[in-house]
Amino acid sequence: MEEKVIVLGLDKNSEVAVKSFRQNPQIDTEKVITELNVGEALVSLLDEKGAPTMVSQVLIKPPESRIGAITEAERQERISKSPLRATYEQTIDRESAYEMLLKRKEEEKEVKVEREKLKTKSSGRQGAGEAFLKSMVRTVGTTLGRTIVQAVLGAITGKRGR
Repeated sequence: MEEKVIVLGLDKNSEVAVKSFRQNPQIDTEKVITELNVGEALVSLLDEKGAPTMVSQVLIKPPESRIGAITEAERQERISKSPLRATYEQTIDRESAYEMLLKRKEEEKEVKVEREKLKTKSSGRQGAGEAFLKSMVRTVGTTLGRTIVQAVLGAITGKRGR
């Protein structure tokens, strides 16, 4: 068996709504909520401290809309009356984050290409002259080092090199 709570002709949802408002002594909220017409509402706002204000009966302005686009003349009229006109009247084409990233990527590609060019120019392989010179310097260094070591050791031990 289903039970409905009805107080003064209000259903349960309306009763909860009436009890949630801060009561206004000038308005009988329970009566007004059942007699609201189209475009009317009961409203309670928050004050500066965040506390609810007393309930008020208000008229709601219907939206200004239509199906279809506005004409160019209507558009210009609304733009000319807009309080934001001064802020948005001048077009400023700043560089977007996407453009900045794209530019950075292109610069990185250019640096990479330059590095590749430098690598191909000096491939790391030695030419014949370079290899000969390197070998000769190594041989002279080894021979000179051996001679110096033998002379020092010979002087210490009293023996002469062969």
